[in-house]
Amino acid sequence: MTMEETIPQASNPASNGATSRRQAQHRIVSHSVNTHHTFNSRESDVDSDNGNDRSRNRRPRSLWLTLSFFVSKCHLMLTSILRFLLHPVHWFTNIALSPGDLDEVSGKAFAAYFQTSFLTNAVVASLRHDSDENTVLTHKNPFIEVSYSTVLSDVSNRTRNHESEPGLHPPPPLVLVYLHSPLHSEVPVFLSQTFCDPQIISELNRNIQNGSLLCWGGSIHTTDGATLQSSFGVTSYPFLALMRVQKPPSLRQQQQTPPSSLQMPSNNSNTRIEIQIRIEGPTLISLSPSTLHQYLSNSLHRHIIHLSEQATRRLQRADEIRLREEQDHEYDEALAMDRRREKEKAEQERLEEEAVEMVRLEKMRAEDEKKSKIDEARILLEGSGGEPKIGTDGSARMKFMLPSGQRIERRFRGMDDVGLLRAFLIIHFYEKDIPIESFQLSSNYPRKILSDLDSTLEGEGLCPQAVIMVQDLDA
Repeated sequence: MTMEETIPQASNPASNGATSRRQAQHRIVSHSVNTHHTFNSRESDVDSDNGNDRSRNRRPRSLWLTLSFFVSKCHLMLTSILRFLLHPVHWFTNIALSPGDLDEVSGKAFAAYFQTSFLTNAVVASLRHDSDENTVLTHKNPFIEVSYSTVLSDVSNRTRNHESEPGLHPPPPLVLVYLHSPLHSEVPVFLSQTFCDPQIISELNRNIQNGSLLCWGGSIHTTDGATLQSSFGVTSYPFLALMRVQKPPSLRQQQQTPPSSLQMPSNNSNTRIEIQIRIEGPTLISLSPSTLHQYLSNSLHRHIIHLSEQATRRLQRADEIRLREEQDHEYDEALAMDRRREKEKAEQERLEEEAVEMVRLEKMRAEDEKKSKIDEARILLEGSGGEPKIGTDGSARMKFMLPSGQRIERRFRGMDDVGLLRAFLIIHFYEKDIPIESFQLSSNYPRKILSDLDSTLEGEGLCPQAVIMVQDLDA
């Protein structure tokens, strides 16, 4: 009897960034259970006895195959009936409750189920002969207790951050997906004897610690599990897939995408999944722990090499870009040196011209202000009715003490304001060519600064006479 198994083998990443999966077929030929004997045709009794022996040997084997076929058919029929009966419950649960919350609960439930049902027993067995490091690693549950959509979103964000700023963000990890079917009798055997092998658990946890791997497991009777079952097209269990989350491909990359690349549905429509390893059903069950460990370790090692090559190429491109930028910068500096000198010279000339123009404009503005001030003072002085005569009731005699010591006297009315005093002095300074532009008035006794131009002389206590001190503010 000859059995044929198809054992997948992970492929190396292609030079264009896409990975492909190649499968090598190994034929395992068992020892034949039928032994052929050649006897003499004349010994009929011996032939008859041998024929009876062969009939007795075939009868139990035929009965065992019939029973196995019957049991498998019954198991398949029972599975179909249970799925049909539980479908309304699943439909009602998706409508009544939030699928996202159920996925979180299902992720935690599977991690707890794996820990209590399988990993604990494996740890107890490993404590007897494993080293301390392996013992610590086999104590840890590799499965993350979140939904698959959360894992995919997190890895997608890491991928985007690493591609935008590779120097600040580490590369994204690979994702190991395990789909669990509790209705298949071979699944517990695979988990307890193969997946919980200390080498495999230690390898997974070691890569989880260094950030190169995330493990997610879930039942196919959850929303995430059913979605992945449909997306991957899983037909037999247990199912194991190692995949890499990549950025959205360009149109040219989409045309060159190998068959091993699979577009997975997720909250992020731009997420693209590349399958590194895909093993399921009898093929996965038939693998020994050492073979599965070799597949996983080789794929993870190739992933690390791929990341190292990407980092090397990125550094080379950065060096080339930096060298080209330095050369361009030196060329631009040499080319622009003369232009810079000419520009600096032109800028200096422009600044000098602007300074001269500013001085001219400032002088014109000062002259205009002075003229405007004189005109306003003349209008104000003329509108006051002139100097009142001596002996006029309510008149006030003002004596102005200039900074030079000169005294000026003039009579004003008690209802005249302080602004009229300033107007008189402005006209006097202009006519006598006295260089006082900005000045301040203050009474002599009691000393008081006359800053309110609208206040009257009588209100300021300057009647019937007062001495006004003139202070040059520009002196």
